[in-house]
Amino acid sequence: MSGPAPIPPPRRGARAVRVILRVLYVAVPPATIGILSWIPMVRLAVRSRRGWDWFWCGAVAVSATASFVLVGVSHNDGSWQAGLGTAVLILLAFGVPVYFLVADLRWHDAHRAGTAPPVYFPVPVHPPAAPNGRIDQVRAELDELSAYLRKQEGA
Repeated sequence: MSGPAPIPPPRRGARAVRVILRVLYVAVPPATIGILSWIPMVRLAVRSRRGWDWFWCGAVAVSATASFVLVGVSHNDGSWQAGLGTAVLILLAFGVPVYFLVADLRWHDAHRAGTAPPVYFPVPVHPPAAPNGRIDQVRAELDELSAYLRKQEGA
C-alpha cells in the first residue's frame, strides 16, 4: 500500500476554473506593462517544481525589477536607460504570457496522459519489490555458498 492515491475525476466546473485562472495569469503581465510578470512564473514554478522553471522565475523577477529601476532612475525620457528598461518591460509583458501558456498546457497534457509525477510532496517510501526468478536464483546460490563454507570450516 505505497505510492500516491488514485486521482479522483475532475469536477464539472474544474475546467472552467482552470481556464479563468489561466486567463488571469496571462493578463497580469500586459496589464502591468511587465512589472508584475513574475507572478505567472511563480505559479508555473510552484506547480511544476522543476529547477528550470524556478531559474526562469528568478530571471524574470530580476529583469522586471532592474528594468523598472532603470526607467525610474533616468530623468530624461530619451536616455538609453529609459529606452532599455522600457524595451525589457514590454518584452516581458508579452513574452512571459506566451511561455506561461505553453508550459502550463504541456504540464496539463502530461498529467492527463499520466506521464508526469503525481502532484504531492514525495515521501521516501519504496514499493515492495516484485518477485522474479533472478532473486530466487541468487538466493539459492547464496544458500549453496553458505553450505560450502560451513563444510570447509568443519573439515
